[in-house]
Amino acid sequence: MTGRFQFRALSREEAERAGCPNGGKIRGLPPFGEEGFALTYGRLRTLFGAPAYETRDLENQYQFNLEARGENGEVRYLYAYSGPTGPAVGGGEEDLDRLAADQLAELVQSAEPSDYDYFGYYLDGPCKVRMGVKNGQAFFEESELTEEELTAAADELYQ
Repeated sequence: MTGRFQFRALSREEAERAGCPNGGKIRGLPPFGEEGFALTYGRLRTLFGAPAYETRDLENQYQFNLEARGENGEVRYLYAYSGPTGPAVGGGEEDLDRLAADQLAELVQSAEPSDYDYFGYYLDGPCKVRMGVKNGQAFFEESELTEEELTAAADELYQ
């Protein structure tokens, strides 16, 4: 068993070689709630820079491909993402994956959030969302989509 993990973001090529992402959701990334979602993304950006991808679909908002390296040389591959249930960590089902995911959540909680501004859509609402962090303060604003905006958003996301 390992003690602490060190985390780093993987390049697209490294993630592909490692077979990332692999596995399902291990745990959520608190704090929960709209402003918590905004803070979590800002904290992940502080720790790991830009995500591997970001979309305007709030149910597939972003993903960071990560390596977790244990003190004894164990390597686990995780991914931090925001999907239908909000910010989470995905990976394998072994105890070491869960331990690494728990330590990643602690690290994320302790990081200062970077400033960013995101605009996207939550089509189940249906609404448009603007969220981010400015000077360390999270914001989350949503407004209903008109029928024309909904059609345009669906065209943008699904074509």
